[in-house]
Amino acid sequence: MIGLAHGPRHLIGGLGWGVGARPAPAVEPRRVRATGLRRVPWSVVAGLPLLTICGLVAAWRDLIPGISYWDNAVGALVASVRITGPLAAALAALIGAATPAERMRRGLLRAGGVATASYAALTLGIGVKTLWHNTSGHFVLSGIAAGLAALLLHVGLGYVAGSLVRSPLTAPVVAVVTYLAAGWVLARDGAWWRLLAPTAAPPETVFAHWRPAVFHGQVAWCAGLGALAVLAYALAVLRRRWLVLPLVAALLLAGAGGVLLHQYRGRALTVSAATDLVCRDWPLTICVHPALRGALPDLETAAMPVAERLADTPGAFSRLVQLPNGAGTVEAAPGVRWLTVPTLGHGYTATAMTSVVEQIPDRTACTAAGAETAGTELVLHWLATGEISRHTTEGARFARLGETDRRAWLRAHYEQVRTCHLRTEDFAWQPTVPRSGYAGKGQLPD
Repeated sequence: MIGLAHGPRHLIGGLGWGVGARPAPAVEPRRVRATGLRRVPWSVVAGLPLLTICGLVAAWRDLIPGISYWDNAVGALVASVRITGPLAAALAALIGAATPAERMRRGLLRAGGVATASYAALTLGIGVKTLWHNTSGHFVLSGIAAGLAALLLHVGLGYVAGSLVRSPLTAPVVAVVTYLAAGWVLARDGAWWRLLAPTAAPPETVFAHWRPAVFHGQVAWCAGLGALAVLAYALAVLRRRWLVLPLVAALLLAGAGGVLLHQYRGRALTVSAATDLVCRDWPLTICVHPALRGALPDLETAAMPVAERLADTPGAFSRLVQLPNGAGTVEAAPGVRWLTVPTLGHGYTATAMTSVVEQIPDRTACTAAGAETAGTELVLHWLATGEISRHTTEGARFARLGETDRRAWLRAHYEQVRTCHLRTEDFAWQPTVPRSGYAGKGQLPD
């Protein structure tokens, strides 16, 4: 009846055959399948690998070389937001500028999803690297959450900025402003609100530990501030009164985080000597942090020549104990020397032995008027490395002595070395036993 009402021509044409019929389009299965696939958003194609790679580079440079320490790894993850945060903010600004206000939720989910996925990949990569070696320290899950909250805070601020100012320049401006703002906050040493930016450098020593409550405050602050910015924009654009309640909740959450962080006076780390050191007991006793367990054989190999050179002197030692960096001025018991090993990077054994022999000089005597530090520095360098610089008269004379004679010289002049009172004539010393046909205690032959 419908076809008759509109005429026979319409009926025939509608059936697709006869006079005046419109030919049906040819169906191409391959084209249908191709157009049926959902296109991957450009924010995922470009943004995800960019954030992940930049995050890996930023985190990797903050890891202690050769050491797997969870506190350092977690700190490196959080500190990477200093770089990835501004990039995520710029990406969110571009997405916000291209998304209508009524589709705000979809745009926020896209921007936040890319940032979260990149952070998850970064966490996986740093976690695998940390687990690859002898792992120690504390895996602070709240630190991981603080880094993610800081990253999503950047996303929220960038999205709101891009939605308010729909311009191609908004994204780079947002990236620069967020980067400079975080840098300015972190530069305020001693200020409690320095902790409001959870992107501080990670601990550079295995004796430093995070205060987990600091991360709790940072999670509350970043989550509350990010939600506050997004909800305020949604309330202004969508005019939904029910958004007032979550807006107030976000404000209270951010305030609670700020109050918690205020209690720590800008100090997020605690440094203390480890009580569970691992030791190697023969031929020297060397005790280090568990994270440096694998370095014990190399440290022993480097320490044996130093111990042999200092034998039969007041500086002789049979035990080395690792202390936190910068704690080597603590008085040690007789026969004990402190060991400082900041990293296991290239040349770490030489650095460790230098920290041992640098405990020999009396700092008060060596900084007094009339002190001669050049000779002491020459001897300390020989003690730590076995090498002697021949560019000075003292070095040339000291190098003429054999290893056995140098040790005898050190026993005779140890006090001058310790008090920095070595003179040039002290190096013109000849052992009692004749050597190479030259007898006597007088001056070395020129």
